[in-house]
Amino acid sequence: NLIFSTQFSGIEDINLDSFDPLRFDHYKVTKSSGLLIVNGVVKNVTIHGFSKGKIEKIGGFDKNMMEIKYKAANIKFKGKYNVKASILGIPLNGQGLFTLVFSKLILNLNN
Repeated sequence: NLIFSTQFSGIEDINLDSFDPLRFDHYKVTKSSGLLIVNGVVKNVTIHGFSKGKIEKIGGFDKNMMEIKYKAANIKFKGKYNVKASILGIPLNGQGLFTLVFSKLILNLNN
């Protein structure tokens, strides 16, 4: 939790970027399931708040499996989107700027 509880600024010597804000340039979203079809891209995304969260559980390494439980009060995503979607055959298309705020976020990661 030391890494997340401080404003971790990265480690230049090993080319490790900052955890807060996290940034990514491009992420493609594709989903086709029955009556839902989504094709989209989000770009220039920044994610603020990860350093203020807490890792509550890490385990499973002895079973060739990893498990992590992470909690954060507020995580904010900002970026650009372009999406073409269809729900029940109704088109939902758009592009522009977005902001997503997650309050009381709980992530359970298992592989």
